Amino acid sequence: NMAKEDLDLYLGSLKKYMGEVLEHAKYEENTEDMPDRQSLSQQVPSREPNELHVFDDKNTQRELVYAIGVLKSRRQIIVGFRGSVTVHDFIVDTKIGLKLVPNPLRGNASVKIPQGKFVGIHVGFYEYLFGVRHNNGGKSKYEQIVAHIKRLQESFEGYQILVTGHSLGGALATLCSFFFAFEDCMSTKTIECISFASPRVGNTQFMRAFQELEIQQKIMCLRIANRNDIITEVPDTLRLLCVPCQDAIFRHVGMELMLLPSSQEPGFRFRSHRVHRSRFGQLLEDSAKAFGRLVKTPISCGVCLTHDYTLLHSCNEYMTRLERASTELKMALSEVYLSHRKIIDKQRSG
Repeated sequence: NMAKEDLDLYLGSLKKYMGEVLEHAKYEENTEDMPDRQSLSQQVPSREPNELHVFDDKNTQRELVYAIGVLKSRRQIIVGFRGSVTVHDFIVDTKIGLKLVPNPLRGNASVKIPQGKFVGIHVGFYEYLFGVRHNNGGKSKYEQIVAHIKRLQESFEGYQILVTGHSLGGALATLCSFFFAFEDCMSTKTIECISFASPRVGNTQFMRAFQELEIQQKIMCLRIANRNDIITEVPDTLRLLCVPCQDAIFRHVGMELMLLPSSQEPGFRFRSHRVHRSRFGQLLEDSAKAFGRLVKTPISCGVCLTHDYTLLHSCNEYMTRLERASTELKMALSEVYLSHRKIIDKQRSG
């Protein structure tokens, strides 16, 4: 179960584990400016109650960076992804085309939500996670991560898998957790994902597949977003206006925890993302959202002009708002899903 204090711990752990990489990210690989150091994973004590087992920072300028740790007190294996730091990271963010990937749920007779043949995934995020790395034995980062988890499961049998990250890292966490749900070695427990400041990851069919996994209790995802953080509104801030291209629109998944400014109480609100079985119902909802976008977009642009957008998107601001809401925010992730069970049940019976 995911209590609020755990959210603090996970984000704090990400900042701790990835702090040195963020510090050294400005240096080019193999230059005289790069500090002489061992891999971080070799520096971590192996007998601590909470252990950092893997820190992949071999090529911080060209590849994604991730860490894998074990939180023994909660019997969890945690995978954390770094957000955008390098020029290459930001190039990945801008690759907003859709990569059509075979839907793993296609042909599954037990599904409650109709599934398409393919799911559409952000090209940049998909290639970053699944692209073959020739300097890594021809394996993708995803294959690396799965292999590390299988190895850890030999020593930490029955541990829950939690995936997390901020910004680009949040998007990678969402994508990674989706495919984790189909891995035999991880299918005995619900995959948990907590993302911070994540942009949208996939299209309508990806959302349908993700929500089917939620119904089957194979995955739970909490997407934490600061209000007016513009990164959480992309891609497709305005494409809801394009009625003919609804299937190509990027959509959020999971349960949203919106963190509000200090002037608003109680400082947060929950919202679920769902799809309609009927295209007509989806079209009506999208039309309402499109109207809302017309009103909201100038306001968001005004916020960006009058506020520091980077502050709204920063880890520190997320921690500040999360801490402010701590008195009221005591729900576990499973409790969040139970409180929205009527929505899940409606999907199941729809």
